[in-house]
Amino acid sequence: MRILCVVTGHYGMRIAAHLAEAAPAGWEIAMWEGPAGVPRVLDDPAPFLPDSLPQAELLLSLAEHSGVSDLAADLAERCGAEAVIAPIDRGMWLPPGLATQLARRLAARGMGYAFPAPFCSLRRRGHVHPVVERFAAHFGTPELRCGLRGGQLVDWEIVREAPCGCTRFVVEKLAGIDPERAAESAGLLHHYYPCLAGMEDTGTQTHPLLHQAAKITRAAVSRAIAEQMVVQERA
Repeated sequence: MRILCVVTGHYGMRIAAHLAEAAPAGWEIAMWEGPAGVPRVLDDPAPFLPDSLPQAELLLSLAEHSGVSDLAADLAERCGAEAVIAPIDRGMWLPPGLATQLARRLAARGMGYAFPAPFCSLRRRGHVHPVVERFAAHFGTPELRCGLRGGQLVDWEIVREAPCGCTRFVVEKLAGIDPERAAESAGLLHHYYPCLAGMEDTGTQTHPLLHQAAKITRAAVSRAIAEQMVVQERA
């Protein structure tokens, strides 16, 4: 799969770099850095669009500026994308109203889309566009398997990981730890990575996005341990 990442700073660049390193064989990850000076409200996107872009099946809108996020539908059309994923890790980067507008524009052009909040909440669902599902099979809500020996965690397998690379950082440091302490330790390690989701109130979440992301990491670790304990009990 060919993916074009639209970035404006460290947040998007870190995700693009991790995808380039961890993506399945045969995937191609390209990056386009959005221009400076884009107004937050665009009357005419044309002056800010590039003459050409690498062709891609999926556009990842990882901009840290709402004006560049506003370009997502036009950029997707220009690069030939079939779908767009625009994660909401900071409300100011992709406000709810803008997400609604983008959804309408993308639907009108026959493109699929997903706006996971936070990015690591992305899941595979039957009604989502096939290109989004293909990406979400590898990156999104973490899914893990673990090994237990002598009451200690001995190894981890990453089935699906957070797009930012946090999952690998966390599980590499959980080997040898007591399973009863693993979920709490995972939450701390998630912050140490550090997660770049925001602490502001988006108005659509029970907790800040940073806390939501930490809960997702802890839950993935807890599920893996619980499943392995069931396997051992049945053996």
